[in-house]
Amino acid sequence: GMFEEGSPYYISPETAGYPKPDTAKAKDLAAEYERKHGKKLSFTALVPPDPQYLAIAQSLKSQLEDAGIEANLQAIEQTQLIRTVIATGDFQAAGFVLRGSPSPDQSYVFIATKANPNGLSLNFSRLDDPEVVSGMDAFRAASTPDARVQAIATVQKRLAADVPMVFLVNARTGFVASNSLRGLKGTTFPGTQATAQAPYPTTPFYTVMWKAPVGG
Repeated sequence: GMFEEGSPYYISPETAGYPKPDTAKAKDLAAEYERKHGKKLSFTALVPPDPQYLAIAQSLKSQLEDAGIEANLQAIEQTQLIRTVIATGDFQAAGFVLRGSPSPDQSYVFIATKANPNGLSLNFSRLDDPEVVSGMDAFRAASTPDARVQAIATVQKRLAADVPMVFLVNARTGFVASNSLRGLKGTTFPGTQATAQAPYPTTPFYTVMWKAPVGG
């Protein structure tokens, strides 16, 4: 789901209503598709050329093959992947990030804005579900923590009903601040040539952090 167990907004997969894995049923449905269309059930998934992403994708590819489904992995540079998923929508499946912290409202633009099925859309799955939109609006309008929890639970149940996206991992991010730290600009992670993005105050997309000295 959208949240890990430590989040106040977490609900279990069973409570959300996610279907349980059923390889036998998946095999039957894949065989039915092949009989009807005369070809194997297959799709292409866009994956960033990062070893961690590729390892996850290879694991999922193996599980799908056990069910008679062919997954073709296409490694694609991150900026091109974003451009394809958001700008054109010309894809069958892709790895992407949905923000749930520090507030689920970070995900509003990705699941509750009006979807454009044939062009630029920050709603990258092109999900068009009025109940998801009303749930996210209710979360924004809620005046108590309990009301926010209830509103976002509704959203999670709708996502579980249609499964427009599959949540695979929870990414944890750390934030470090110091009143004496100014004008930080980093282009690579320390000790590597990996490109980094220096943090700035308004972004949820932090990719690097530094630990200040004790007393700094």
